[in-house]
Amino acid sequence: MTTVIIGQNSENYEFIGSVLLEDDTMISYKLSFKDIGNGKITGQSITDFAGEHRTISSIEGQIDYKNNTISYKETKNLLTKSNYEDDSFCYIHLNKANIKLRNRKSVIEGSFQGKYPNDEPCVSGEIRLVGTDFFFKKMDRFNRRISRINKIDSLTKAKLATSIFKNKVENNTLQNEDVVALFLPKAKHVFLEIWDEELEDGDKIDVFVNKKLVLENYEIKNQKKILKLPFTQPEMTIAVVANNIGVKAPNTVSLVLRAKQEQHKLRTKLEKNQQAFLLLKHN
Repeated sequence: MTTVIIGQNSENYEFIGSVLLEDDTMISYKLSFKDIGNGKITGQSITDFAGEHRTISSIEGQIDYKNNTISYKETKNLLTKSNYEDDSFCYIHLNKANIKLRNRKSVIEGSFQGKYPNDEPCVSGEIRLVGTDFFFKKMDRFNRRISRINKIDSLTKAKLATSIFKNKVENNTLQNEDVVALFLPKAKHVFLEIWDEELEDGDKIDVFVNKKLVLENYEIKNQKKILKLPFTQPEMTIAVVANNIGVKAPNTVSLVLRAKQEQHKLRTKLEKNQQAFLLLKHN
């Protein structure tokens, strides 16, 4: 179980990232430590944490909160998968690296000197770490984007391919996996207006254009959000994904598509994680 608490007034800190050696070799690295008083820190590092040389070492050092620096050294191995002898291990010694302790993005960056247990130098390089809270939030967002794109590919590819293009909207309410395929006048841009015609209740959406995320976790408001989208390719796919259900179900969004003097009004009614599609083509 990992506890992540990041902030100057907290005692426990956790970072993840990599060390970059002088020969450009990159090795995964994780650092966790506790401030035991007056900026003195003790904790552990994990080197190559997903690899065949995974090694856990104890660390001790000091944080200078006034100057935003951290210094520490690895003192001994606690556990390792490597076959190297203890006296051949190269321990990281970090001196006055930059440290930023923020709730949303904590960072450690600096140069280190590697030393053998007898204090002789072995290797040097750079260390770059971010707070695990920030790291895993970024990974969650990335994985969510990938899963959305994969879902578009797996569930709707055939449906999009067989859609019949029309010159006007016949049913302006889109529910889960619905596709509206429209001819629009040839133009450099198409405009997509997004808003909530009813009570603002916290509905949030993602908008993908040709699988590229252009609007992330946007909370729908009564005031219109207008996206200006390049329409230079023969076809364009717009996916609207419901991220949640607000105060009142379902997730509802009003939409207007505009190209030159032509416009089409639509509305989505989706449950959480459901999606609807607009398929546009030059007429």
